[in-house]
Amino acid sequence: MAPRFWVLRCCGCRLFQVQQVRRSGKWSCAVCGQKQAVQKVYGDGSAVDCRLHVQKLNLLQGEAEERSPWRASGTVIR
Repeated sequence: MAPRFWVLRCCGCRLFQVQQVRRSGKWSCAVCGQKQAVQKVYGDGSAVDCRLHVQKLNLLQGEAEERSPWRASGTVIR
């Protein structure tokens, strides 16, 4: 049986990532290294399917942040 994967979102850096399913329900972010519990699963399936979903979600999140008048630093763009 092939391993299953989840699409998860880091609570620290807010990026979506693919993680292999674990019984413990805990995982560590590959970007910021923060250890955390699984709060919400945004998708599951094979590694390839989850990777495509993660790319789409991160792209949509980046586009939404660019359209927002507020940046991460809290300054207004005019």
